[in-house]
Amino acid sequence: MFQAGRRISLRSCSGVALDFVALAVQAFLNSEVTMTKIILAFFLFALPTFAQDSGAAALAAAGCGAPETEFNVKLDKKTHPLPQPEPGKATIVVFAELGSACIGCVILRTGIDGSWVGALEHTSYSYFSIPPGDHRVCVAIQSKLKGRSEIAGAASLTAEAGNVYYLRLGGVNNKLLLKPVDPAEGPLLIKSAALSTATPKKP
Repeated sequence: MFQAGRRISLRSCSGVALDFVALAVQAFLNSEVTMTKIILAFFLFALPTFAQDSGAAALAAAGCGAPETEFNVKLDKKTHPLPQPEPGKATIVVFAELGSACIGCVILRTGIDGSWVGALEHTSYSYFSIPPGDHRVCVAIQSKLKGRSEIAGAASLTAEAGNVYYLRLGGVNNKLLLKPVDPAEGPLLIKSAALSTATPKKP
């Protein structure tokens, strides 16, 4: 009787041990699945953030300003003043050539070295005073839509006091291209372009 009872007890212990091992394996597998889900969720939420940070960093490196800044623009088609540099400074003139008349024309913000300095509309120009030295000029579409606000063109230049630098903005295949203009051609472009005057929108 004693031996038989002992065998039954050993079998019961073995069964409990096997059940415990099975539960442990199942718990481990469940934890692996849970961890995999957590990792996947992390990447799903993190990737858009990484992409957003990458886009903002690229715009900042190109010379653009903060995305929340917006401008109102007025066009003056009657006067075409030729910009003259301030003493000890240079002047940048930016032309926009994005087609003929339009309804609800796109506004293009102009940034220099990471700060917005103004804005302009299609077939117009604006100009800005800068100190001598190396500069990055950025022109980007003003929009609350992230995809459109990241459409931009940029150029680098080394300015010397007393000089006027002309840049022309064009559009090709949903891209903006900012290129230098010969100083002799600049005044001719001003003659046929409207003057854009920008004022920051109130928050």
